Amino acid sequence: MKENETKEQHDYVHFWKARNDELAVSEDIEKDEIRQKQHELKQYQLNQAESRKKLAEDEYVKEIHEAATSAALKDHKEKEFYSYAEKCIKEWQECGKNVKPLILELKSYKKKMT
Repeated sequence: MKENETKEQHDYVHFWKARNDELAVSEDIEKDEIRQKQHELKQYQLNQAESRKKLAEDEYVKEIHEAATSAALKDHKEKEFYSYAEKCIKEWQECGKNVKPLILELKSYKKKMT
């Protein structure tokens, strides 16, 4: 009876030792899976942040380019206008007309535009 009890106790200890080992392995696997999922999430978030940063940079470059193009177009139009105005003033002056009011108006217009 004592021998049977010792054998049962030994089987009981052996069973729980094996069960604890299984649980430890299972916990390690679960921790590895959690760690892997966290790593994947971190990579995903980094990719999202990089994507947003790239999009913002592209938008900024686009805005700068549009502003530069707009400024260049405005400068070109102003040069065309003043060239035309100068040509008209010369023609009127050659015809003997008083161009002083036109010159004053152009100066006033130029101040308003800047």
